[in-house]
Amino acid sequence: MTGPDDPRTDTGPLDAAFAETVRRTGASIGALYLLAPDGRLLCLDAVCGAPVEFAAPWAKVPLASPAPVAEAVREERMVWVASQEEMARSYPRTAMVWAIRCLRGHGAGEKRVPVRNVRR
Repeated sequence: MTGPDDPRTDTGPLDAAFAETVRRTGASIGALYLLAPDGRLLCLDAVCGAPVEFAAPWAKVPLASPAPVAEAVREERMVWVASQEEMARSYPRTAMVWAIRCLRGHGAGEKRVPVRNVRR
């Protein structure tokens, strides 16, 4: 498990729980975001199934942005993007960056799920 600015050293149990959650959803890549204290920004905290560099364009996502992860948190629901075509229709900006990343061998199916009441 990796994080963009991760000073923690003993994250084994958390990493294992996150990796298992990603596997159970059927996703190949998982990203865990934390809501910034001001409530307006999602900050990438951990990535599973891909190098941190892959997720770099989404390290900080404004909650108001037209991105699947922001929509999942705003609407408090899972957002499932089943294909690149659906991504392009629903989230064109994300799709453009995602397509470049997919050229490096990563799949297009993904889910975004808000997690509530979690303390850091």
